[in-house]
Amino acid sequence: MAAATSAAHHAPFVAALRVLAEDPAATLDELAALHPVLPYVSRRLGPVGADVARRLVDLFDELAADDPDTHRPDLAWALNEWAVRLGEIGLHSKALAAIERAVELLRALAQDDPDAHLSLLAGVLTNYANRLSYRGRGADALAAADEAAAHYRALSETDPGAYRVERARVQSNIAVLLDELGRDEEALAAAEQAVTLRRALTRDDRAAHETDLAASLTIFATLLGHAGRHEEALALSAEALAHYRLRAEASPDAYLSMLASSLNLHSICLAAAGRLDEALAAVLESVALRRALADSSRDTDLPDLAASLNTLSLRLARLGRDAEALAAIEEAFGHFRALVDVAPASYLPELVTVASNRAEQLVRLGRHSEALAGFDEVVALARALVQQDPAVFGRVLAAALRRADRLRHRPA
Repeated sequence: MAAATSAAHHAPFVAALRVLAEDPAATLDELAALHPVLPYVSRRLGPVGADVARRLVDLFDELAADDPDTHRPDLAWALNEWAVRLGEIGLHSKALAAIERAVELLRALAQDDPDAHLSLLAGVLTNYANRLSYRGRGADALAAADEAAAHYRALSETDPGAYRVERARVQSNIAVLLDELGRDEEALAAAEQAVTLRRALTRDDRAAHETDLAASLTIFATLLGHAGRHEEALALSAEALAHYRLRAEASPDAYLSMLASSLNLHSICLAAAGRLDEALAAVLESVALRRALADSSRDTDLPDLAASLNTLSLRLARLGRDAEALAAIEEAFGHFRALVDVAPASYLPELVTVASNRAEQLVRLGRHSEALAGFDEVVALARALVQQDPAVFGRVLAAALRRADRLRHRPA
């Protein structure tokens, strides 16, 4: 396992683990023993972990058909594990289908025996919220996360020290979902609460909880930036980045992607604080990492590369390097166009943002007819999304209509 995730010539070790995962003679006990030691976050072993989880689902499906009272909880657990692993390797549609089965099973089980099954239902609902969010169903995702949080509060009434890890996780998720729905103040409060919970956990056991704290710091920094509290956001993004650098040095297979994301956020925070040269350096490092990651795993890492290219374009534009800025945004635009063809619900909002930035960059370069066509496309895309999120896409639509109108009536 260590060689498969760290050795330069890792292919034979990954292949050996895949032989174990795919062995048709492997028993339930053997697969159940292999599953928890396969890392959840691993570029090299992610597909192997998903295959093992799928085989556990198949086996528990058969057992539950013969003895539902005994094995339906096992099946629900296996479906949740499979959904988590599918999500980690970017197979979001399959992950959602798996977790929906788990939720259905556990709702029935928890209704009959809440003492036995409510905690697992809460955990599965937390994962369900994540999967719904990836499919662009923000309101449904928030409802699932709120339900999970309510269950954890009820479970904690008898033991206030219990479920602190789970409550922090769902609180971070709620912060992200509230932000996506435009409920800014509530999102900030939820993010701050998640950081407080995870700082307390880190004081008790730094090694076990520091990465979760970095994730919550990242969310809180993002929301502080949205609220214009740039110095606070920069301090938190720097703290998270320092953690991910150390983790990526020790375990690049698991943490390089997280480091690239952290660098992208830190670039945004540095730019907001007026530190433009440092901001450019940070996003250039992010793009380089994500380009290398996308070369080896295009399906999983292309969206992140496109996001960093969008950030790079904005940094270059602020430094007056407009031709380079256009090249970066054109590449991001092309990537998101391809992604929307595959999964429109997941990537159409990002395409709108990138298309708007691209049109603005064309204006800066004096290419007005192309910019007008670009803003007209933004209008069409935003109209397709405005009913989904009137607050966000209503503003985008109005701005694009104004820009297009000015270009259309611009003196020759």
